[in-house]
Amino acid sequence: GYAKNFVPRIKTLTLLFRVSLVCQVSYLYFYLLRNCWRNFQKKATVAVLLVQEGQNKWCPTTWQNLIDYYKTSFISKLKTSERARQYSSLSALAIDKQEFGIDTKNIKALDVPSQQYINANDAFFLVNSNIKPTFGKISVLAFKNKNDALPYAKKYGGTIASFHDALALVEKNLKASIAYENTIYKKKTYAMGARIYKKSVKKSIRQNL
Repeated sequence: GYAKNFVPRIKTLTLLFRVSLVCQVSYLYFYLLRNCWRNFQKKATVAVLLVQEGQNKWCPTTWQNLIDYYKTSFISKLKTSERARQYSSLSALAIDKQEFGIDTKNIKALDVPSQQYINANDAFFLVNSNIKPTFGKISVLAFKNKNDALPYAKKYGGTIASFHDALALVEKNLKASIAYENTIYKKKTYAMGARIYKKSVKKSIRQNL
């Protein structure tokens, strides 16, 4: 009788061990992935170049701080204006391109190693890496030289692409990126509203009861 009960117990323990191992490996994977996001700093470490009128430091489409996201930023102009516009990311630029039109031959991207602006059409781009995207779903970093991009690809994953291919990838996923950011915004707004209600409104209601 003991032998008959022993075998199922061993099988149950083995199954539980496997489930536990899968959970631990999954946790380790997401922990390392999260650390990859944290290890890459997008904020400028040099004197920044702000080209918008009045040295405006805000992205015109996402309202992100250009200094905080300097290493993923781009510069261009609308087809209908000569004023320079500075974007926090390629996705942010793609929003203007979709709505107003942009001359794709006249776009500058920030070279990550030097933190200097370069001609985007001559640059190399690391796309779909484990680095958290500045906006939306697609992570994009620019490099003047392909050899400079290779160590980043080895560390963070992703593929190296031309500007044409990087822009096409971003535009293909733009709708999903905007939807994702809207969802995040709504969650943050709801959470903020809930905190304000809990701290202020609810307290006021209790005091007036």
